[in-house]
Amino acid sequence: MAPLQQQFKKSVVEGEIKLTTLSLFANNIKIMLYIYGGGIALGLLTVVLLFINGAFIGYFATQVPLGDFILLTLPHGILEIISLIIAGGAGFRLAHFVYKFIDGLVNETWYGSFVEKLKHVFKEYSDEITESLMLMAIAIVLLFIAALIEANFTIAWYQFVKGSI
Repeated sequence: MAPLQQQFKKSVVEGEIKLTTLSLFANNIKIMLYIYGGGIALGLLTVVLLFINGAFIGYFATQVPLGDFILLTLPHGILEIISLIIAGGAGFRLAHFVYKFIDGLVNETWYGSFVEKLKHVFKEYSDEITESLMLMAIAIVLLFIAALIEANFTIAWYQFVKGSI
Protein backbone atom coordinates (compact mmCIF):
# COMPACT_ATOMS: atom_id res chain seq x y z
CA MET A 1 0.00 0.00 0.00
CA ALA A 2 2.87 2.38 0.72
CA PRO A 3 3.95 2.57 -2.97
CA LEU A 4 0.36 3.40 -3.98
CA GLN A 5 0.15 6.18 -1.41
CA GLN A 6 3.55 7.56 -2.44
CA GLN A 7 2.61 7.48 -6.12
CA PHE A 8 -0.68 9.26 -5.40
CA LYS A 9 1.06 11.93 -3.31
CA LYS A 10 3.69 12.42 -6.04
CA SER A 11 0.99 12.74 -8.71
CA VAL A 12 -0.86 15.40 -6.69
CA VAL A 13 2.31 17.38 -5.93
CA GLU A 14 3.48 17.28 -9.56
CA GLY A 15 0.05 18.35 -10.79
CA GLU A 16 -0.70 15.13 -12.65
CA ILE A 17 -3.77 14.69 -10.48
CA LYS A 18 -5.84 17.75 -9.74
CA LEU A 19 -8.10 17.66 -6.72
CA THR A 20 -11.15 19.08 -8.47
CA THR A 21 -14.70 17.85 -8.19
CA LEU A 22 -14.58 16.26 -11.63
CA SER A 23 -11.15 14.64 -11.21
CA LEU A 24 -12.10 13.16 -7.84
CA PHE A 25 -15.45 12.02 -9.21
CA ALA A 26 -13.85 10.50 -12.32
CA ASN A 27 -11.28 8.58 -10.27
CA ASN A 28 -13.84 7.29 -7.79
CA ILE A 29 -16.48 6.41 -10.38
CA LYS A 30 -13.92 4.31 -12.23
CA ILE A 31 -13.38 2.29 -9.06
CA MET A 32 -17.13 2.14 -8.47
CA LEU A 33 -17.78 0.82 -11.97
CA TYR A 34 -15.15 -1.89 -11.46
CA ILE A 35 -16.87 -2.85 -8.20
CA TYR A 36 -20.23 -2.99 -9.97
CA GLY A 37 -18.86 -4.79 -13.01
CA GLY A 38 -17.32 -7.38 -10.71
CA GLY A 39 -20.82 -8.78 -10.46
CA ILE A 40 -20.35 -10.30 -13.92
CA ALA A 41 -17.76 -12.60 -12.33
CA LEU A 42 -20.47 -13.78 -9.89
CA GLY A 43 -19.45 -11.13 -7.37
CA LEU A 44 -15.95 -12.46 -6.76
CA LEU A 45 -14.28 -9.39 -8.22
CA THR A 46 -16.73 -7.19 -6.30
CA VAL A 47 -15.61 -8.80 -3.04
CA VAL A 48 -11.93 -8.42 -3.89
CA LEU A 49 -12.28 -4.75 -4.89
CA LEU A 50 -14.32 -3.87 -1.80
CA PHE A 51 -11.67 -5.55 0.33
CA ILE A 52 -8.83 -3.68 -1.41
CA ASN A 53 -10.69 -0.38 -1.00
CA GLY A 54 -11.25 -1.03 2.69
CA ALA A 55 -7.62 -2.05 3.14
CA PHE A 56 -6.45 1.13 1.41
CA ILE A 57 -8.62 3.29 3.68
CA GLY A 58 -7.37 1.37 6.71
CA TYR A 59 -3.77 1.73 5.60
CA PHE A 60 -4.17 5.47 5.07
CA ALA A 61 -5.68 5.74 8.55
CA THR A 62 -2.51 4.23 10.02
CA GLN A 63 -0.23 6.67 8.20
CA VAL A 64 -1.57 9.91 9.67
CA PRO A 65 -2.58 10.95 13.18
CA LEU A 66 -6.12 9.85 14.01
CA GLY A 67 -7.38 13.42 14.37
CA ASP A 68 -6.03 14.34 10.94
CA PHE A 69 -7.54 11.21 9.42
CA ILE A 70 -10.95 12.04 10.84
CA LEU A 71 -10.75 15.67 9.72
CA LEU A 72 -9.59 14.70 6.23
CA THR A 73 -12.15 11.95 5.66
CA LEU A 74 -15.23 12.72 7.71
CA PRO A 75 -16.77 15.51 5.62
CA HIS A 76 -16.85 13.58 2.36
CA GLY A 77 -15.91 10.08 3.48
CA ILE A 78 -19.29 9.16 4.91
CA LEU A 79 -21.01 9.63 1.55
CA GLU A 80 -18.10 8.20 -0.42
CA ILE A 81 -17.90 5.01 1.64
CA ILE A 82 -21.68 4.59 1.61
CA SER A 83 -21.68 5.02 -2.18
CA LEU A 84 -19.01 2.33 -2.56
CA ILE A 85 -20.98 -0.03 -0.32
CA ILE A 86 -24.13 0.62 -2.38
CA ALA A 87 -22.12 -0.03 -5.56
CA GLY A 88 -20.99 -3.30 -3.99
CA GLY A 89 -24.63 -4.18 -3.32
CA ALA A 90 -25.45 -3.34 -6.93
CA GLY A 91 -22.58 -5.58 -8.03
CA PHE A 92 -23.99 -8.42 -5.95
CA ARG A 93 -27.44 -7.87 -7.51
CA LEU A 94 -25.76 -8.09 -10.90
CA ALA A 95 -24.01 -11.28 -9.77
CA HIS A 96 -27.37 -12.71 -8.70
CA PHE A 97 -28.78 -11.90 -12.14
CA VAL A 98 -25.82 -13.60 -13.87
CA TYR A 99 -26.23 -16.68 -11.68
CA LYS A 100 -30.00 -16.89 -12.25
CA PHE A 101 -29.57 -16.22 -15.98
CA ILE A 102 -27.02 -19.01 -16.39
CA ASP A 103 -29.09 -21.31 -14.19
CA GLY A 104 -32.20 -20.55 -16.25
CA LEU A 105 -30.39 -21.26 -19.50
CA VAL A 106 -28.97 -24.53 -18.26
CA ASN A 107 -31.81 -25.95 -16.17
CA GLU A 108 -35.05 -24.52 -17.54
CA THR A 109 -36.92 -26.70 -19.99
CA TRP A 110 -37.69 -24.84 -23.20
CA TYR A 111 -39.16 -26.07 -26.47
CA GLY A 112 -38.58 -23.00 -28.61
CA SER A 113 -35.41 -21.69 -30.21
CA PHE A 114 -32.33 -20.84 -28.18
CA VAL A 115 -32.76 -17.12 -28.96
CA GLU A 116 -36.32 -17.28 -27.61
CA LYS A 117 -35.02 -19.02 -24.50
CA LEU A 118 -32.40 -16.27 -24.04
CA LYS A 119 -35.08 -13.61 -24.31
CA HIS A 120 -37.39 -15.47 -21.94
CA VAL A 121 -34.74 -16.04 -19.26
CA PHE A 122 -33.48 -12.46 -19.55
CA LYS A 123 -37.01 -11.08 -19.21
CA GLU A 124 -37.72 -13.37 -16.26
CA TYR A 125 -34.79 -11.98 -14.28
CA SER A 126 -34.59 -8.46 -15.73
CA ASP A 127 -35.81 -6.98 -12.42
CA GLU A 128 -32.40 -7.87 -10.99
CA ILE A 129 -30.70 -5.69 -13.62
CA THR A 130 -33.17 -2.86 -13.05
CA GLU A 131 -32.62 -2.94 -9.29
CA SER A 132 -28.85 -3.06 -9.68
CA LEU A 133 -28.93 -0.04 -12.01
CA MET A 134 -31.17 1.89 -9.60
CA LEU A 135 -28.68 1.18 -6.81
CA MET A 136 -25.86 2.38 -9.06
CA ALA A 137 -27.75 5.59 -9.83
CA ILE A 138 -28.12 6.28 -6.11
CA ALA A 139 -24.44 5.47 -5.54
CA ILE A 140 -23.36 7.79 -8.36
CA VAL A 141 -25.37 10.71 -6.97
CA LEU A 142 -23.89 10.16 -3.50
CA LEU A 143 -20.41 9.87 -4.98
CA PHE A 144 -20.79 13.14 -6.88
CA ILE A 145 -21.93 14.94 -3.72
CA ALA A 146 -18.92 13.45 -1.88
CA ALA A 147 -16.59 14.71 -4.65
CA LEU A 148 -18.11 18.20 -4.35
CA ILE A 149 -17.51 18.18 -0.61
CA GLU A 150 -14.00 16.73 -0.92
CA ALA A 151 -12.85 19.21 -3.56
CA ASN A 152 -14.48 22.32 -2.13
CA PHE A 153 -14.75 21.84 1.61
CA THR A 154 -12.64 19.08 3.18
CA ILE A 155 -9.17 20.67 2.87
CA ALA A 156 -10.43 24.15 3.84
CA TRP A 157 -12.25 22.68 6.83
CA TYR A 158 -9.15 20.72 7.84
CA GLN A 159 -6.98 23.83 7.62
CA PHE A 160 -9.54 25.89 9.54
CA VAL A 161 -9.82 23.36 12.35
CA LYS A 162 -6.06 22.76 12.53
CA GLY A 163 -5.43 26.52 12.53
CA SER A 164 -7.84 27.13 15.37
CA ILE A 165 -6.43 24.38 17.62
